Amino acid sequence: MTMQEGSTTSVSSAKRRQKSAERTNINLLRYVLDYPGATCKGAAEDLTMSLPNVFRLVAGFKDSGLIVGRYQEQTGKRGPWSQVISLRSSLGSTVGVDIEATSIRGVALNFANEVTSEIRHSLSPSAKPDDIVASAAKVVLDLVEESRKQNLDACAVGLGLPGPVNDVTKGSVRTELQFGKASLEFVPAVHSACGLPVTASGNSYCFTAGHHRMHNPRGAGIEMVILNRFGLAAALMWNGQLYTGASHYAGDLGLLPYKDGRRYRDVCTGASLLKLARANGDGRSFHDLLYSPNDPLVSEWMETAVPAFILTICNAVIVYNPDTVLIEGIFNKFLEQTKRRILDGVVDEVNRVGNMLPVISFFEGDDLMGARGAALLARDSVADKVLSQLLAKEE
Repeated sequence: MTMQEGSTTSVSSAKRRQKSAERTNINLLRYVLDYPGATCKGAAEDLTMSLPNVFRLVAGFKDSGLIVGRYQEQTGKRGPWSQVISLRSSLGSTVGVDIEATSIRGVALNFANEVTSEIRHSLSPSAKPDDIVASAAKVVLDLVEESRKQNLDACAVGLGLPGPVNDVTKGSVRTELQFGKASLEFVPAVHSACGLPVTASGNSYCFTAGHHRMHNPRGAGIEMVILNRFGLAAALMWNGQLYTGASHYAGDLGLLPYKDGRRYRDVCTGASLLKLARANGDGRSFHDLLYSPNDPLVSEWMETAVPAFILTICNAVIVYNPDTVLIEGIFNKFLEQTKRRILDGVVDEVNRVGNMLPVISFFEGDDLMGARGAALLARDSVADKVLSQLLAKEE
């Protein structure tokens, strides 16, 4: 080997080592970014790195200001104490907006997974598609500007959309609103308003991602969330990753046929309750109906809605065979006896067909869970690029 060949080989090896080190650094920072409650021990286990190496890298990131220590957490009742770490909150933020038939909710989420600002905007029952798209863009712009006032650079925007989502790149949906069915397209208007990268997902995915990241970040297996609001969907978190299907909208249970030419969304969703009220000349808001479980009209709706919802959950359990099922949505607002009737009905039907019975429970998420999940999914789309840029600044 000539001297020149040896020199070229040495430079090439050095570049490979540098890229490998950079990838390791990004993987570790990404782990800390993605997991509230992250510790050095957890990072070493999940990333299959040696604990001394993780300690060394984290110490360096603390010195440079990329990582901060937050508090001490004990493993078990008598286990060792570990320091919970996060990225420095001022490194950046993402904006997430959850759009539903009756409201738009938005948050700005910093890199320490803290909500720094939030907006709740009610939609008028007479709001037209263009009004709703414009309102979503305005909420995003207000959150981006609020982040800038706090010296936080917003790096991306995530939209949680009511389904079915026909095109995630354009944020196109064909959905049921308070006044009826409509087609809407969100991404172009939102991008025009804020100038940032915009991602779109079904709001069931956003809720599930938000829940998993905040409550079960290191959980494995198949976790299924049944989200029943104006629409009805099942979203899967499979070993920490969302399963979205080829169309990016797998699990739209509301589209499944029920009977008499109707679909499940026609009988056991918030849209079906509101439609029944309007057909009977009842002009009450969806909120007022939802919090009146003993009202004669609501009781009439529940006679069909509860059995249909039980069958919907059973269908999802049989098809996806999850380890756990969380039920979130309108039935959480009703009496405990209604929820017990649903759980018992699901258990009886699943046992009847001989399928494995998952752990099933109702879960009441806060009203910003979908918006938080949308912000997290938007952050996922730019995280590696942003972290690479932050590392380059420190060199």
